[in-house]
Amino acid sequence: MDRSTSSRPPRRQFDWNRPTARYLEDPRFIEAVLLDRQDNNPEESGNETLLEIFLDIPDFCRSSDYEHPIFDQFLTTSVLEKVRDGGFERPDNLSVWLHDTSHTSGLQLYNGAISLSEFIRLSKIRRPSTGGVTDANIRKIHIPNPSPETLAVLALSSSDIQIPAVKRLMLNYLTFDTAIGLRAPSNVANDFILEFHMPGYAWRSGQVPREDSRPTTNNRRLRNSTDVSFLSGTGDGDPMPGLIDMLHEFHTSICVTGWNVDNWTAVCLTDSFFDDNSDPNNGNTLHFYTKENDQFMTDAMSSGRMLADKVSVKDPREYFFLVIKYRAESMAREWQKIRFKMCERIGKYVSHSVAPTSLPTIKETSTRRDSTLATAQGESKVVQRNEEWIKKTNRLLTQLTIMLENNVRSWHEFYAQDIDQVIHQADEQMAKRIHGSITDITDSIDEMKTVLRKLKELRLRVDDLRQEVSLNPSVECLSPD
Repeated sequence: MDRSTSSRPPRRQFDWNRPTARYLEDPRFIEAVLLDRQDNNPEESGNETLLEIFLDIPDFCRSSDYEHPIFDQFLTTSVLEKVRDGGFERPDNLSVWLHDTSHTSGLQLYNGAISLSEFIRLSKIRRPSTGGVTDANIRKIHIPNPSPETLAVLALSSSDIQIPAVKRLMLNYLTFDTAIGLRAPSNVANDFILEFHMPGYAWRSGQVPREDSRPTTNNRRLRNSTDVSFLSGTGDGDPMPGLIDMLHEFHTSICVTGWNVDNWTAVCLTDSFFDDNSDPNNGNTLHFYTKENDQFMTDAMSSGRMLADKVSVKDPREYFFLVIKYRAESMAREWQKIRFKMCERIGKYVSHSVAPTSLPTIKETSTRRDSTLATAQGESKVVQRNEEWIKKTNRLLTQLTIMLENNVRSWHEFYAQDIDQVIHQADEQMAKRIHGSITDITDSIDEMKTVLRKLKELRLRVDDLRQEVSLNPSVECLSPD
């Protein structure tokens, strides 16, 4: 057989309209395991921690070598036990946007931004005929800046069939990873998983930078923030008096999983710690979705761009792409802002159009060839400062371009591999709407590609500066970072 001409075997089509042959929601997995062991295997009831039960990794599976340490840095067994026993911190703080509805358009009165204690209470209620009002066939959960406690509630409330999707959601969020795809089950008893995980950066300037307050067990912040004020060329100074430029990591993790088009759950984990989370006019904050501020019942997973009323989208595929559309637009705007700021800062430094007061330019340095020792030492310091600026800038540009390359590639791979499977069984009008969202998402990805191209051009300009500095006789030739 000619391996060069062999192709990937066709994927089995997923039946999006398969009949609901089971309850909408199975029992909570961790609770069911503990009860089963208590009744049938009491001698084994204490052998596994709650985290190990949630991860559900067989002893022979090597993935346990990396999955458990990743989760244990943030979602620890002690946190799971504390939440299970009701001993959590700040129970009345807004923590989650929750929206339950049925495919016959019934809505729950509690829908909206809720506290952690309310999230725990509602997560314990079985979704069929919730509270005697309506079946919660469709559940949407949006958690900005998720804490260990909110992730613990999500883990403890997940059913056996939901565990794979929830675990993948958390793993990609915690590892700051990029992944987009459809996981259609080969086992007829499993749920489908539509997932979108994409990291990004947000540029913010302010007098007091807002950094992530969520620590990991190794005493690091879950998300990093980098001071990029050095790009202005002022050394220890600010781009403007009293302002600090910061580049903040953020991640968007979206998972839509379920049995068929009538019964599904959507979960979104995002980061917005770098903005004012008490701002009622910011669609990325929970205060935007309180009953006092959100009179139109908007959808938090879409950053308030969609309605969450009786006529909201009911098909999981259409909903998935609509949410990604609005999230991708927001991410593209953040990348465009970074492109503008980087071009502005680097352009001024490299072209010397505005010479920093505390750091002489290369042209000034090259003309100062006095024979005095003081002048020679000054020139050496100038070149060393330029060298340090070049190294830090190159490192930053490399970091940004690698992330953008991964994001762009992941989207195009998903489109090539999974889109036909997603559209399968959709009627003509729905297929058109989904393709419309996909076109808009691709436009946002193309904007990211434009930013990527510009950042690569900036790397060339910085490399030209490195070459110029290397020709300065005051120091030895610089080597690339």
